[in-house]
Amino acid sequence: MPANCPACQSSRTHVNSSSLLHNGTRRRRRRCHHCGHSWTEYDGPRPPHKGGSNAARGYGITSEEVEEILKNQTFNHSEMAAKLNLHKATVRNVRLGNILRHVHPELQRWTMAQRPTRTCEHCMNWLGDGCDMGYPDPLQEGPAFAADCDLFQEA
Repeated sequence: MPANCPACQSSRTHVNSSSLLHNGTRRRRRRCHHCGHSWTEYDGPRPPHKGGSNAARGYGITSEEVEEILKNQTFNHSEMAAKLNLHKATVRNVRLGNILRHVHPELQRWTMAQRPTRTCEHCMNWLGDGCDMGYPDPLQEGPAFAADCDLFQEA
């Protein structure tokens, strides 16, 4: 019997890969035909969660823990991870909505801090068509050029 998608509850799912783990547990990677969501299922005992960016993240985290991760802004990722016995990458990914987006969708996910972009056009040495100091064209050098320029002075 096909499993329902945890994101949209569609029964139109398929198994992408299946493997037998060393402890006898069958692991299946599934994908939803309807919404494209992918997830992992285990038939048998789950291996212990180790966290980290390459680990299968999200299982074993309760709805209450997700709520605490999203609501508690006094702790940074590392402190919250230590409090909940998780990896800091897991906490960060929950907060950014990279994983467990379907849990507490009413709570706002965090956003990456937007840093102001520093471009040659914002420099007092910019003459409109080029740099007064004789530096190369920023369009040829790339967007990181102004951020690394030692002569950059805010206009």
